[in-house]
Amino acid sequence: MILMSANKKHHRGKPPLHKSAAATLLRKSQNLQRDGKLQTAEQGWRRIIDGPYRGKPDPQICSQALNPLCQQYRQRGEYTQIVACCLSLLKKLPEHIEAHYFLGAAQQRLGNDNAAMQHYLRVLKLDPDHADAHLNSGILLQGQQQYTQALYHFKRVIELRPERAQGYIQLGIASQHLNQAENAAEALQHAVELEPEDFDAHFYLGGFYHNQGDFTAAAACYQRALRLNPDHANACYLLADIYEMTNCLPEAEHYLQQALRLAPDHLLSRRLAATLLRRQGKIRAAIAQLEALKIPADPLLTQSIHFELGRLYDRVENSPRAFAHFQQGNQLLSQCSAATHADPQAYLQAVRHLRQSFTPQWLDTWSVPATPVDRAPIEPIFLIGFPRSGTTLLDQILDSHPALQVIEEQPLIEKIRHGLARTAAGYPAALATLDADRIRKLRQQYFDHANRHLEAGAGTHFIDKLPLNTVDIGLIARLFPEARIILALRHPCDVCLSCFMQAFAPNDAMANFYTIEDTARLYAEVMGLWRHYENLLPLN
Repeated sequence: MILMSANKKHHRGKPPLHKSAAATLLRKSQNLQRDGKLQTAEQGWRRIIDGPYRGKPDPQICSQALNPLCQQYRQRGEYTQIVACCLSLLKKLPEHIEAHYFLGAAQQRLGNDNAAMQHYLRVLKLDPDHADAHLNSGILLQGQQQYTQALYHFKRVIELRPERAQGYIQLGIASQHLNQAENAAEALQHAVELEPEDFDAHFYLGGFYHNQGDFTAAAACYQRALRLNPDHANACYLLADIYEMTNCLPEAEHYLQQALRLAPDHLLSRRLAATLLRRQGKIRAAIAQLEALKIPADPLLTQSIHFELGRLYDRVENSPRAFAHFQQGNQLLSQCSAATHADPQAYLQAVRHLRQSFTPQWLDTWSVPATPVDRAPIEPIFLIGFPRSGTTLLDQILDSHPALQVIEEQPLIEKIRHGLARTAAGYPAALATLDADRIRKLRQQYFDHANRHLEAGAGTHFIDKLPLNTVDIGLIARLFPEARIILALRHPCDVCLSCFMQAFAPNDAMANFYTIEDTARLYAEVMGLWRHYENLLPLN
C-alpha cells in the first residue's frame, strides 16, 4: 500500500498518455540513456510504466521501458522499486509476461520465495517456453529440497537454451542431491565445455569431485575457478580443505588465510583453522577457538564444527564430551538435504537379500558359458573391506609400486550392477543366466570405465579400491573368476567407532553411520555377507 500510494502521489496531475505519446517518450528515454543521462531516462521509463493512460497501454512499448528500468534498479539493489513498478504495470496489463518475471525475480531476491514462485508459474502459464522462468523456478524448488521437481525445470532450460551452461550447472547440482552421480558429472562437465570461462561451471564441478573423494580433480577445478574470480572466499576455503585432507598443510594454510582475509567470519574457514591447530598439536587453542564461535542453525555448517570438537575432545581424552559432539554432528548430518534422500534401510535390505539369494542350490542353476571368457590383458585386483578398515593406507602403499595403479573409489562395479538391475530378471537373479557373450560385454563395459582412470603404460596391474564392493563379491566372482581379492581387516570396534566419528557424504550406505548402533548393525550384515561369500564361492 505504501509503495502504490507513493506512486499515485508522484504522478498526481499528470495528463493521460496516448500510445503515440508513450512511443515518443520511449525514444527520448532511449536517447537519454545513450547520452549517459540515466536519471532523466529512468523518469521517462517510469512515466511509461505508471501512466496514467487513456485506454490500454501498448505492451511492447511497456516492455521496452520495463527492461532497462529494472536493470538499473537491480544494479543498485533496489528490488522494492522493481516490485512497485511491476505491480503498477500489472494493474493495467495483468498478463504482461515481463512484469510477472521481473516481479518474481525481485521477490526471490527479497526472500519472498512463495510470491516469487507464483509469478514464475504465471509466466510459464502465459509462455511455457520461458527459459529464465524455468531456471529460477528450478532454483527455488531446489532451495526447498524438491529436487525431482527442480530437475524438470532444468531439463526444460536445456531443451530451450542448449547453448547456455547455467541449465547444465543447476541440473548437475540437483542430480548430486538425488545421488545421481553419473548424471551430475555429465551435466557439469558439459557446462565447462560450453562456457570454459564460467566461474560457476568450474566451481560446482569441483564440488562434485570433492564430494566423490577425487581431490586431485576437485583441486584443479577450484584452481581454475579462482583464476576467474580470485576473491571468492568459499572457493579458497574448499581448496584449503582439500589440501588439509591430503596432508599438504602449507598449501592449506595459504588458501585458508586468503579465505579469512576475504571473509573473516566465514564459519567453515574458522572451523578449518581449528583443524590446522589440531594438526599442529595445539589442541586447547583449537577447542577455545571453536567453543567461542556462535554456531548457526544451519545443520550443514554446524555438523562440521561438532565433528571437529569431537576429534579435539577425543585427543584430550574427554570421551563423554567427544561422544556427545559426534552424536550431535551425526544428528545434524542426518538432517542435511542429501541425507533426507538417502535410504539406509534399503541398503540393509539389499545386503540381506544378497545373503538370502546366494545359496548352493541357486549357484547350481547358473549357466556355464559354452566358450571360455577371454582373459583381459590386465586383470583387476579388488581391494575391499569396510569403510575405515585401512583400505586407503593400503592403497597408498600399493600405488607406490611401479607395476601397480590404483583406481580410488569409483563406482565401476556399481554401474554393472545397476545395469543388471534394470533387466527383466533383476539383480542378482540376472547372474544365473549370463552366457559367455554377455559376460564378455559386461567385462568390456567395466574396462571401458576403468580405462578412464588409468594412465597408459603406468602399470601392469590395476587395483579397484572401493571398500563396500564387499557386498558385490558375487557379481565380481561371476565376471572376473580369476581376479585376486585383497580384504582389509581391522578390529570391528575400531572400525565402527571410526565410521561413527566420520562425516561421510550421505548416501544409502553411509546413512547407516548416524548412530553407533546402526553402524554396528551394518558392519555385522556386510561382514556376515563376506563370510557367506567366502564359504560359498571359489575366491582368489
